[in-house]
Amino acid sequence: MQLNGIKKATLSLFGILALSTGIAQANDYPNKPVKVIVPFAPGGTTDIVARLMADKMSQVMGQPFIVENRAGAGGAIGTKAIADAPADGYTIGMSTVSSLAVNPACNPKLFYDPMKDFTYVTNIAGVPNVMTINPTKLPSNFKDALKTIQEKPGKFTYASSGACGIGHMMGELFEESAKAFMVHIPYRGAGPALTDLLGGQVDAMFDNLPSSIPHLQSGKIKALAVAAPRRLDILPDVPTFIELGHPAVNEQATYGFIGPANMPADIVKKLHEAVIKVVALADVKEKLKGQGASAIANSPTEFKKQTEAELNKMKHIVKTKNIKFDN
Repeated sequence: MQLNGIKKATLSLFGILALSTGIAQANDYPNKPVKVIVPFAPGGTTDIVARLMADKMSQVMGQPFIVENRAGAGGAIGTKAIADAPADGYTIGMSTVSSLAVNPACNPKLFYDPMKDFTYVTNIAGVPNVMTINPTKLPSNFKDALKTIQEKPGKFTYASSGACGIGHMMGELFEESAKAFMVHIPYRGAGPALTDLLGGQVDAMFDNLPSSIPHLQSGKIKALAVAAPRRLDILPDVPTFIELGHPAVNEQATYGFIGPANMPADIVKKLHEAVIKVVALADVKEKLKGQGASAIANSPTEFKKQTEAELNKMKHIVKTKNIKFDN
């Protein structure tokens, strides 16, 4: 009996020490550099947002936030690396609607579960997507273009930056909502797709706004609708899909911070609070605006619920349209 009492006391002491160590680590966080994994190549919107945030997070939290690009498999390689990292807060990563909703919905063999394998920190910002057309191929307003497409099912084509990407999914959502059929032409990236849209090899495109802005400003392509909560200052005459009666298509690109599952809640809170401070800075607001982005910085719970809703929407469209994942 005496031995059992000693064992219980020892176990209790270890529990107290472990708890106090965890509290100390959270209070001390960060006390060394934090790695930020970007699951895409340098230069894209995800990378731009990540580097902007990393620079400012370093200043706010007093330790370097170091960006590491791990591209491949449509973002799956880097996203898996985030899931596999130690859950101590010193490796976090960038998430997108593609990595947490589109890829898992399209690929049943994906090697991570977006609802189980991550700690959600915050959705940093949203970037509008846009439906654009070559004005020599289709009318330059949504109503007339839609009527033309509906009258000639399968005659018109739309480009995306790749099969099972957000542009592809927006095209599928548009077809389902508008009862219209266009032929999808997937490309390896937005650049080649835009080149063919400009050249008239394809008629329309669903794209992330930043890559389309220069061509919209030149007038070489026209925007029919934007996926955004409200009209954009940069495109004030272009309606949202919500205004046009197609809320299901109103799917923004999202850029968030996630970490591996089971990160300490106090560390998640610290990271979230730091993001709120960063996105409130005037120069950060201006730089996000330059990418067509708007700050969100929602709570971890809100971010996870948002992602789950996006995942369910993408699963629905993949099943309804019988979309097959192609390696």
